[in-house]
Amino acid sequence: MIIAGLVLLTRFSYSQTVLIDDSSKDTLVCISVPQMDRIYAELLQKDSLVEQAKISSAKELLLYQVIDSAKKDIEEQQMLIYTIDGENMGLHVDNDRLRDSVRTNRTISFIAIVTLFLFIAL
Repeated sequence: MIIAGLVLLTRFSYSQTVLIDDSSKDTLVCISVPQMDRIYAELLQKDSLVEQAKISSAKELLLYQVIDSAKKDIEEQQMLIYTIDGENMGLHVDNDRLRDSVRTNRTISFIAIVTLFLFIAL
């Protein structure tokens, strides 16, 4: 009864047959079709994952290049803003000088007109 029970239990167990070929020193393993299908499916999944990893790394590299390009553009724009700021400051200084010059000329003109009227009045 024990032997019959063990025989029935071992029928559902996993087994492999290993053959050794002496001429080529290879080991041949015999597996069942469902096991082969599972192994094949796993290999396909791993190949697919490897391809997805390659695609992801290519996308990542492309994104790093876009980020580097954007950083360079930002640096160029900041340099342009700095240059324009300097030019703007120079224009403000020139404008202030011209205002002072106009005020000085107006003051001189006012004094000249008052002097002229005083000279005519006397």
